[in-house]
Amino acid sequence: MTGIVVDFQADIRDFLLAELQNMGFQTTGLTSFQDVAFQYERIRHRRVDARKRRTHVASGVVPPADHATGFAELIAASERGDSLLAYQSTLTTKAQINDGLLNHHFHMGVGPHPTAVGFKARTGPLVFALVARDDLYILKIGEHGAWTDRDFLEVLHKHWPEVIAPWKSVAQVSVAVSETDHKALRAAGINAAIVLSDGTCYFGPGGGLTTNMTGVAPKLNAIRLGRTIRGIEEHFLSCLGQLPQPRGNASQAGTRTHRLVITPRNGTLGWSIVDTRTGATQRIDLAVL
Repeated sequence: MTGIVVDFQADIRDFLLAELQNMGFQTTGLTSFQDVAFQYERIRHRRVDARKRRTHVASGVVPPADHATGFAELIAASERGDSLLAYQSTLTTKAQINDGLLNHHFHMGVGPHPTAVGFKARTGPLVFALVARDDLYILKIGEHGAWTDRDFLEVLHKHWPEVIAPWKSVAQVSVAVSETDHKALRAAGINAAIVLSDGTCYFGPGGGLTTNMTGVAPKLNAIRLGRTIRGIEEHFLSCLGQLPQPRGNASQAGTRTHRLVITPRNGTLGWSIVDTRTGATQRIDLAVL
């Protein structure tokens, strides 16, 4: 008799742990699927992935003359599909940094960072941008910390309102929160509606923060991933005509057990059958199941 054991969440957890380790992050203490998935999503939320993107520049955005070369190189790297990590904050190497903001900022250095390997030299003026899947929206060039959510939204609302339409609120806000109050609320992990100069209201752009100061978007993404993987697992058990069983159960005496393993590869899901007695692995085609 041959039984099949599945635990796809454990498979994805192990895959994400390996990804985190390959990126140089410590994974000590990360054991549950949700802990690992959230840590991975938190880092992914802050890092801009390598992907070709179209460039859109808001009117009036002109780099300082002494940073024109770095500005052009940043755009060229994005359009080629290169990683933009070198232009980002060195804090992207810190796993515990939370970010509930909508935008990213980039340095315009040309040479290497003097101490941080893999990063460009830091610059005073920064490029503030919104990074979408296939587009890079350059909003402003300014000093670090000099801009607020409202400033970014004003530019996006003026030039590309369709990009932030998902966060547009249909509710009317009778009292607009001041910049000072908004910063105080954010520091406490409280998200507030943002009212623009023309009265348009947006709520939660970028996902915002939870009350324990973690990013909402990474947390929700981790939860969705867990539900998706669980759904795939239940679907396979149904297709195989098996009743759900406790995950990781050893086979009964005299039973030869195989483990069905889900393995992400090159942006797709692959599958392998592992004989838990011999350790032999055979990669299989999804269609056979």
